[in-house]
Amino acid sequence: ESIDNEKLQKKTLQDISEMQSMLDSTLSFARDDASTEAKTIVDLATLIKSICDDETDSGNLSEYSGPEHLNYNCRPIAMRRVMNNIIGNAIKYAGEVYVSLASKGNNILIEVSDNGSGIPDAQLERVFSPFYRIEASRNSETGGTGLGLTVARTIVRAHGGEIILKNSNKEMDNGLRVSISLPVL
Repeated sequence: ESIDNEKLQKKTLQDISEMQSMLDSTLSFARDDASTEAKTIVDLATLIKSICDDETDSGNLSEYSGPEHLNYNCRPIAMRRVMNNIIGNAIKYAGEVYVSLASKGNNILIEVSDNGSGIPDAQLERVFSPFYRIEASRNSETGGTGLGLTVARTIVRAHGGEIILKNSNKEMDNGLRVSISLPVL
């Protein structure tokens, strides 16, 4: 903050922020925070709607469809992290996001769809690998740390669920659909 050159100061503060984010992600992944948080009943619909509302308030197109309320026994901070990551990725790479929530039988289904260019089919599974990024730049604004989807899958699986990526949404004929299935216990 004591740098006189305003442009250099802004760039330096941005670099420090990016390094802090990378360090936080790496440490969180190493500690596996998701498995140590206590489970509690959470209104999953309200949690998802609040994230969508935050995106809308930030000027992004974010739509939610589903029940007004849907209680689920989960690790709330971890589940918020999953949804923030998945919804945030859709906004970052596509500019808009459509989120649906439904309870079907013994499962809760969450689908996050966007209208972006999707992910090459050969990389749909690989993007879940730690530190793997499709976008090769070191800029966290475009590439992140390569841990978001790894952590999201780890959290979803710790809840007994699964997360799957698919290209080409039927509704939009392009983009990516992230499907999360969580068991109701």
